[in-house]
Amino acid sequence: MSVLYVLIPLALLFSTGAVGWFIWSVRQGQLDELSSPPWRALHDAPLAPSLGGSDVAGAPAAAATATPPPATAAPRRPPCS
Repeated sequence: MSVLYVLIPLALLFSTGAVGWFIWSVRQGQLDELSSPPWRALHDAPLAPSLGGSDVAGAPAAAATATPPPATAAPRRPPCS
């Protein structure tokens, strides 16, 4: 029963915060237009071409410009005697 002394204020605090967040988002215009953002995502152009293009506008693709590290041989150890 004593747990209710903790849970009820926490529930009131949480619900007050949720209502405050909702009021803030409505006043800021976050919920003004609900139908066009999903359609805008479907009609956007792709960010990068599939092959041989560039990752960022004007920059060559990373795979085309990457150079492999130089091949180095492992140091030889003296033979065990």
